[in-house]
Amino acid sequence: MSIALSIVWRAPSILMNMAISSEFLTAGMILGIMLGVTFFVSLGAVVQRNHVTIGFVILNWFLIVDAVAVLTVGSLIWFFSLRQRAEFQVKWTALPDADRITLQDQFHCCGYFTAADAPIGGAFCQNTTFANSLSANVTTNFCVTPITLFTDYTLENTFTTIYGYMAIVLSLLVASLRYQKETRGGALQENRCQAWWSWFRLNAYPAWTRNRKHSSKPVGVCIHSLNFIPTRAIRT
Repeated sequence: MSIALSIVWRAPSILMNMAISSEFLTAGMILGIMLGVTFFVSLGAVVQRNHVTIGFVILNWFLIVDAVAVLTVGSLIWFFSLRQRAEFQVKWTALPDADRITLQDQFHCCGYFTAADAPIGGAFCQNTTFANSLSANVTTNFCVTPITLFTDYTLENTFTTIYGYMAIVLSLLVASLRYQKETRGGALQENRCQAWWSWFRLNAYPAWTRNRKHSSKPVGVCIHSLNFIPTRAIRT
């Protein structure tokens, strides 16, 4: 989704281009690519044989890097949203007069903080006399209020959605670590069972093992017997 939005939000739009800068869009694109690569790495880890966990080890590192990237991008946008009024004044000043007039006509306002920085023209701020007659006590007369209302909503939803990826990434990381633990535990149990069965054949029934052909015994049979054989005996 972050890749799609990074592409869609690059479309010409005065307000959207003010709210989400090209730097944020590039960061979102990189984050989306990272998450996409992690998805394919997870597929490679899942299709491995049960006792092979190297794919999940690699996946864990990818998920850790993803978590750091999600936290970084989300925090950058969040910190930017805390300084909206000052940040967007700079962007307002950098806009061409035609774009500022378009916003003034859209929101029926003149200037950013005051009418002093309002370009004259358009359907609303038609002349200096009208712009100077606007009451300074009415915040909606100036464009800072409607602009920051839009950008606050946009930025808040953006960094909240990005932070939401953190829950998914951490859940996958915990699931991967748990799977590795269970897989290693099963392999260890199987090795102990094989050791027990070898000790049992060679020590308890030596005559039986000499007179009869070696036959493999299902590993699962010995699991409950491990509690009755000392570890020292298994290692001998």
